[in-house]
Amino acid sequence: MPKRAAARQSSAIVRQVAPVIVRVPASPKPAKRTRARHYGAAIGHAAAEEKHRIAAIFTGAVLGWLDAQGTKIPTVPMLGRAGTVGVATYLIYRQSKGNRMLSHIATGALTIAAYELANKGSISGDDSVMGDPTV
Repeated sequence: MPKRAAARQSSAIVRQVAPVIVRVPASPKPAKRTRARHYGAAIGHAAAEEKHRIAAIFTGAVLGWLDAQGTKIPTVPMLGRAGTVGVATYLIYRQSKGNRMLSHIATGALTIAAYELANKGSISGDDSVMGDPTV
């Protein structure tokens, strides 16, 4: 028997065409709104920066309340009530190893004393005149 001829195999390369993909850029994500989270921190930072003013205002309110009640505070004759409180608080601040709140209270009291001295010519609580033996 004769050999059969081998069947021809086609060797053609069939290429498949890849589909065309068109990419449209996606719209950017909206920015996160983080502002609401930081309001508490902003208030805290503002209050921390305003400690000196809050202490000075509080000092003025306390000194005004003490004057309205007629409370007697031992005073140094030249300094008056506000000046004595300011100097005493400043000296305590110097001894307390830097308690900043005491420094702010002293600043408030001394500011009130300077205002009274410039406005009236004397400091409240300074009823005596230096060198006047009748008082």
